[in-house]
Amino acid sequence: MSSKSITASVLFLTIFLPCVPATAQANGPSVSADGRCLLKDGQPFFWLGDTAWFIMRLSDDEIRDYLANRSRKGFTGIQVDLNAYAWADLVPGGEVESPYLDNDPEKPNESYWRRVDRMLDQAALQGLCVLLTPMWGKYYPRYVDGDTGKARRLGNWLGSRYRDRAHVMWFVSGEYDSINGHRPITSAQKTILNAVAQGLEEGHGGRQLMTIHPGGRRDSAVDFHDEDWLDDLEGHAARFFNDGRVHFAAMRPQGRLASTGICLADPGKEYVVYASGGARFTVGLSGAKGRTLLARWYDPTKGKVVAGDKIAGGGPAEPFQPPFAGDAVLHLSSVSQE
Repeated sequence: MSSKSITASVLFLTIFLPCVPATAQANGPSVSADGRCLLKDGQPFFWLGDTAWFIMRLSDDEIRDYLANRSRKGFTGIQVDLNAYAWADLVPGGEVESPYLDNDPEKPNESYWRRVDRMLDQAALQGLCVLLTPMWGKYYPRYVDGDTGKARRLGNWLGSRYRDRAHVMWFVSGEYDSINGHRPITSAQKTILNAVAQGLEEGHGGRQLMTIHPGGRRDSAVDFHDEDWLDDLEGHAARFFNDGRVHFAAMRPQGRLASTGICLADPGKEYVVYASGGARFTVGLSGAKGRTLLARWYDPTKGKVVAGDKIAGGGPAEPFQPPFAGDAVLHLSSVSQE
């Protein structure tokens, strides 16, 4: 495995909260009929995505090894920036090809895109879904320069190329508000981002789920909630998981610790557990013997955070009952970490 950094952060967890139904491909992620969760192969699907934004810096062999490693560790997907080349400050020249000749999105560099095809092939072999973004928000002005037609054609080309990839989903933009220096976006900037989204949807024909990635200070539900192409309310979850109290870099998939089978943990210090349907569940806290843990609950249906009790660690199967109906996320952290 290369020592080159391919992630902007170690782990990014996204709980999808659909607000409109989507027509997804067989075996690909889709929205449940009640609009409460993602499905894959007809079963509730938990998105545990590693932020492999710069994966295209790696060789084909390194990509194969990395994806196999992520699959073994329990990740269900990765998140990829299709234009790592634009990040000249983070990606040294020569480490990755430009996706476009002369920085013109209407002149795709076929050599680069064949490598992306092979990366997606390997992800599919490992059973991983891939959430793609055409580029970070701050780079759209460089590539489309306010031209909504060009932005739409870019989206259409990408959506068409990957329309038959059942394991692909889309971020219309990474940190979309960076198009305006992480300030509220203007109507003209929103028009550009909507044009990309509309092109993507036209290209894949509604087969793939779509969302948009806000920066830390924005909420996609505020800027794009009423757009027909948007398939989730990802921003609510971002506020909960990015508030500085969830330490993803220290946690790893530890499904055996929770009766739900879906758990991230730094045993003894911190746990994040996903539970569906409001049912009672247990968490193994043997590793936290002698510690006190503070519970917080997240309601993914309403985007609300509910304070919980302090829990004594040490129990091999500590019972928990969500304080609200429906799906729930439990966050437990050692009081000393708060």
